[in-house]
Amino acid sequence: MVFAQCVWKHVVVARLLLSWLEEEVAIVPQLFFFLSPSVMRKKITLIALLIALFPWFFLGGSVKLHRVVQEVWELGHVVFFFLFALIGDDVLRHSISPRFRRYCYIYFLGFGLGAAIELIQLALPGRYFSYTDILHNCVGIITAFMGLIIKGEKSAKARFYWALVLLVLIIIVTLPIARIVMDELCSYKKFPVLSNFEARAEVGRWKGNNSSLERVRMVTQGGDYAMKLTLIPAKYSGANLKHFPGNWEGYRFLRLSAFIDSGGMTLHLRVHDKLHDKDQVYGNRFNGKVDLHSGWNEIRIPLSDIKNGPKAREMDMASIRGVGLFMIDLSEEHTIFLDNVMLE
Repeated sequence: MVFAQCVWKHVVVARLLLSWLEEEVAIVPQLFFFLSPSVMRKKITLIALLIALFPWFFLGGSVKLHRVVQEVWELGHVVFFFLFALIGDDVLRHSISPRFRRYCYIYFLGFGLGAAIELIQLALPGRYFSYTDILHNCVGIITAFMGLIIKGEKSAKARFYWALVLLVLIIIVTLPIARIVMDELCSYKKFPVLSNFEARAEVGRWKGNNSSLERVRMVTQGGDYAMKLTLIPAKYSGANLKHFPGNWEGYRFLRLSAFIDSGGMTLHLRVHDKLHDKDQVYGNRFNGKVDLHSGWNEIRIPLSDIKNGPKAREMDMASIRGVGLFMIDLSEEHTIFLDNVMLE
């Protein structure tokens, strides 16, 4: 008797759930059967396009792309979920109304799909969970909604204001790309100066490793700004210059200025080219070190030493890819100020 009552309760719950689905979504009886063959082909084509774009989310993580290309690649989230929202609205238009209710369904379905994609990437090598990607997903959906509202709005004034909001949203989304492009142009214009931190975007050319990076005015060498590098205790603590013109042929020295409060510290340097990116072998790059004294230290490394740094070959001086500055086995926090990183 108890077993029968339990089964009956589950049947009642299932019937209530099915009734709710039929009332709220009504997809099964209405989704495709009322469509003409031409409209059906259009919807199938759009859905196929989404399926073809889906692998976008799981590619590129282990491939080193130029930072402009990488930023554009990230906008794929916006494009995919823009199309997702348009297709969702087209498919559900006859089965879910009013429009606000339909948009809520599409938004939360898209948000859930985007979150699921990010969680899946946690289990994939070279991939990671990104809140920025989820934000891009939401922006893509909202952009589609704005476009649909503008298309259906009868008032010219209302269309203008919605279009203005949409334009601002597009500018905000593409602003990081514009900043990177401007910094790339600036880096080539100022070359052979690799980084003197007079422009705010130059800090973005560096990536910290067990450290924090900050553009400051308190300690400088021949300019208005320098970079404050705060190193925390770790096996390796430092920063890598990753974005700069890589053709160093025709120059003689790599020069930089480093400031510390107290002496007795050793700064390690590494320089690598395109070939080293493939194997990451210690002996396949230049490795050097400099003992620092208190105050400003002017460091000049002959490029001939860098060229002969790899043990079994010569460095390709036309395709330098990275410069690293770091300290080893720090037991306490240290601060270094860097300035005037350039070629001579």
